[in-house]
Amino acid sequence: MNWKRIPKVLHNITFEVSGDPDWTPYHLMFTPVVEKAIEESSEAMRDKSAGNTAAQSIRQFIRQYPRFPMFKNHLFTYYYLRGETVAAQQVIDECLQAHPDYFYNGIMQATLWMRSDTDRPKLPVLMRGWNIIAYAGRNKFVEHEVRGYYLLAAEYYLWTMQVDQADGFVYFLEAASPEPDHPNIGALRKKVTEVQKLMQKARGYWVKKDK
Repeated sequence: MNWKRIPKVLHNITFEVSGDPDWTPYHLMFTPVVEKAIEESSEAMRDKSAGNTAAQSIRQFIRQYPRFPMFKNHLFTYYYLRGETVAAQQVIDECLQAHPDYFYNGIMQATLWMRSDTDRPKLPVLMRGWNIIAYAGRNKFVEHEVRGYYLLAAEYYLWTMQVDQADGFVYFLEAASPEPDHPNIGALRKKVTEVQKLMQKARGYWVKKDK
């Protein structure tokens, strides 16, 4: 791992990453029935053809399994993917009230704020300076939590055109993640590379013009 390429916020923190989520509070309550419901809810979240039927299905799961915040996460994603920001914000507020310690509360809020020029500057404060330990109040994480958190960091820096920082967070996940080939990491790497190429092309244009 090339530490010169890693963002400085990662240099002085140490945390444990587990591929097994069974130690987390919510997973300790999992049963095969709940796991099947989560799978069906996730499918409904991505079903573009289902319309309001999908949202109703997810809300039914929320009523059936109120202790599990991931169903609210699915409902947020459903509304977010369809550009229904008011409904998405309502789900975040509901989840925060019902599950104040849920890791993805801040990530959902940050995801919604990312596309807003007014709200985007709030992200570093909301996410505790991209220090995952300060953000979560613990130093042990499931792999998907680390991936989600630092992909969000990379996306933020890409939006703000701090491309070296964005590259650094993606590189960290590529070098340290148990799943370096995860499609979400690959998709953001592609975006970062495209922006780097465009910036390089622009620099070449201005160098030629100056001559």
